[in-house]
Amino acid sequence: MAKKKTKDQDYLFLSSYIHARETHLLSKSDLERMISAPSKIEVGRVLEEAGYEGVVGAGIRTLEQKLAENRLAFYQELQTFAPDPEVLDIFRAKYDYHNAKAIIKSIAQGKAHTGSLTELGRIPSKELVEAIVRDEISHLPDELARAIADARERLAQTQNPQTTDLILDRAYFREILSLAEASGCSYAIGYVKLLADVTNLRTTVRIRRQRKPDHLLETVFIPGGEVKAETAVKGVIAGLPMEEIFTAPRLREAAEAGTEALKGGRITEFERRLDNVMNVFCKEAGRDSFGPGVLVGYLHYLENEAAAVRIVVTSRKAGLRGDSIRERLRDL
Repeated sequence: MAKKKTKDQDYLFLSSYIHARETHLLSKSDLERMISAPSKIEVGRVLEEAGYEGVVGAGIRTLEQKLAENRLAFYQELQTFAPDPEVLDIFRAKYDYHNAKAIIKSIAQGKAHTGSLTELGRIPSKELVEAIVRDEISHLPDELARAIADARERLAQTQNPQTTDLILDRAYFREILSLAEASGCSYAIGYVKLLADVTNLRTTVRIRRQRKPDHLLETVFIPGGEVKAETAVKGVIAGLPMEEIFTAPRLREAAEAGTEALKGGRITEFERRLDNVMNVFCKEAGRDSFGPGVLVGYLHYLENEAAAVRIVVTSRKAGLRGDSIRERLRDL
């Protein structure tokens, strides 16, 4: 019982710390100011007000770097005092897998493997490069190490980079589900399971829109969600609408939008509703002041904020009108 009380107090401190940081997060009105700003300079000023230094007049590459630096600084702070480091690792792990994909493909092509790497993962990019190049991966997390070995072997056999992505994506979801279960946090476990279902719903709609073979779903379906591959395949073969395959209440609106997209509706609306499934869940998690849910909610928000900034800046650069940009944005 004393241990539980200590953990509650730890999370109460973490909750207070996160709520203090939330005052610097971008709001819907901030994004609207960025969309309607008369110049790139004014866009940068909105971001500087939110704590992103050195972005006034910056190009997209510099902005990407600043967004990453902001998150990395927060990750490093959390690493020192977060009661459940597994929750933080759930969000950092995907960058290790991203880096591994880039490194493996670059080695296969005989190219340099530093341009697209990020430091947001658990493993410094230089260390990961060295481990893969030298084939000394035993010190890496077990799931990642196995996936790297398997992906390199399969890529050599097939010369198909998509096999690398598939192997590492499936391993990534297995690892973050294991991390969530190790944390014992219902919000962390719920986050991973819902993310798997959202990913699989997106994949199912894409495969059907592209008229690819139905059995391909069994190969690309991500483990960990509530809907299993065999259920989805049977539903697709039977011609069921998406909402009759992905039946969870949280997924209903997104699944219905997926059905509409398959009938010729807007794919952007489907994608927006999919992302909003995660946003709604994480807002609920963020109200968990005495547990890891507050961390799940905030870490997701940081990812969402970075994505929103990227959408606004790249859309403006492409010359898109304000309404088109707003269509692409997810709810904050």
